[in-house]
Amino acid sequence: MSVLSRGYAKFNALCSQVYVLRETVSTKSEKYSQPILFVVGAGLLGLGLSNITEAQSLVLNDDRIQCAAHQLLALTEGNMGALLMVVAGLATIISAAFGAFRAATSLLVVACSAFILRSLVHIFFNLGPLPPGCATIYNP
Repeated sequence: MSVLSRGYAKFNALCSQVYVLRETVSTKSEKYSQPILFVVGAGLLGLGLSNITEAQSLVLNDDRIQCAAHQLLALTEGNMGALLMVVAGLATIISAAFGAFRAATSLLVVACSAFILRSLVHIFFNLGPLPPGCATIYNP
């Protein structure tokens, strides 16, 4: 037997021992993996959530966001809203003529909502009056 074949035989025996060891470990770990993961997850939730819940005490200054929302709504109620309504109306007619009735319905909703957007935002998001110090394009 040559040196190379003896080395290959030893390597093959070592690989088969590693494979048997891996199979033994994996069958034992499969048996306990679900309970171990459950305990680790419950521990992380129990110990880790106390730091996350302190974020509710932070105060957010949303004046800039409110100013931007008012300016965007003012644009959609003004000339840009009229342009959006005209373009969406024409696209509704064209898409209905081509038989794309889903697109026509969507464009019809876009055309009609250009002027009722501020009311919808007030209803759903309780956007109050314009904050002081806010430069506005249009103040209803």
